[in-house]
Amino acid sequence: MIDVAFLEWLAPHTESFQLRSNPQHDSHTTVARHILHRDRVGEPLQFCNSHSRRAAIEGESLWELSVRHLDGSATHFGAPSLEQCLAFARARLAPTALRAIAA
Repeated sequence: MIDVAFLEWLAPHTESFQLRSNPQHDSHTTVARHILHRDRVGEPLQFCNSHSRRAAIEGESLWELSVRHLDGSATHFGAPSLEQCLAFARARLAPTALRAIAA
């Protein structure tokens, strides 16, 4: 299920955000190479754990949420599913009160 409350919270609390499904297809490459490229250009994807990263690579399925914060910094989250990507981003970005609503 899509975490609509988190997306609604994210919009006014960030400069911008972009949610992408299988961005590796844009450059006709694999998930593993896409992750490596992101590391090389200084925009590493954060995964909740090594299992999530491995599942994305092995399943050739990647969801990516890129957030530009109000201070100009950026954070990039990755996961093999939309639900995992949003849950991880919520855990890292959302205030405690919003996290409790999802539980």
